[in-house]
Amino acid sequence: MQRFTYALAATDLPKGFGYQLYGALNALAGDPLATSWHEARHPRVSQHLYWADGTFYWRVALWGDLAGSNRLSAAETDLADRLAGLDRLTVAGRAFALEGLAHEALPLEALLRHHLADQDPPDRLNLVLRSPLAFKRRGHFDPLPRPDLLVQSLVNRWGTVLEANIDRMETYRTLADDQLWPARLRLRTASVPIKGSHIPGSLGEVQLILKAGAPLRRFLALLFALGEWSGVGVKTALGMGGLDVTFPGWTSLPAGAMIR
Repeated sequence: MQRFTYALAATDLPKGFGYQLYGALNALAGDPLATSWHEARHPRVSQHLYWADGTFYWRVALWGDLAGSNRLSAAETDLADRLAGLDRLTVAGRAFALEGLAHEALPLEALLRHHLADQDPPDRLNLVLRSPLAFKRRGHFDPLPRPDLLVQSLVNRWGTVLEANIDRMETYRTLADDQLWPARLRLRTASVPIKGSHIPGSLGEVQLILKAGAPLRRFLALLFALGEWSGVGVKTALGMGGLDVTFPGWTSLPAGAMIR
């Protein structure tokens, strides 16, 4: 898994910029890789867009093997090389200067070992919603970061990657609905223009209390750490659902990627 964070030297960004950035990212990736993203229900790429201290940040994560295809794996490696040296990007006919701030490469096995063996499970997690988060339910967009929707989104994305038994994953989801509780919310909403529509999403901070036993707390902490790479909710490939996860004495790896 690799993640790249850039600062963008611009203050007058057009509406729907995340969708336009995704088009530029597809052009960088090339047709085979871009087509695989388009066809996948959960493409193994995410981009998160947010402002902090007057600076606009663009974070791109490539987060997994693409179906074991040598051709696509080579294309992903080539894209990572391009992103590592990227200092200028043309988006919808306009050139933007980029400042590369971070490049993290982390094997999935290292993250699994860190969360399942090398540290104690947390009893709570602090989520910072960096870019607007929303879920699709019954044909409508729900901007509330409900614990059951957060876990369901993460299970849908990472269950196959973790090769977990589907019945076991459903058990985790049910237990999380009963034993994961919001303790503190500091939220505001924002509207994200994407392809002619406006999606409501939430920004801010959420603290979750994990009331479960240690094994489930370990697994939930792992899921949320993976969520830093994939994003949570809808339209993560278009810039939504980016978050950081923290708690004193606990680290999601790699902690150095967080923007303060």
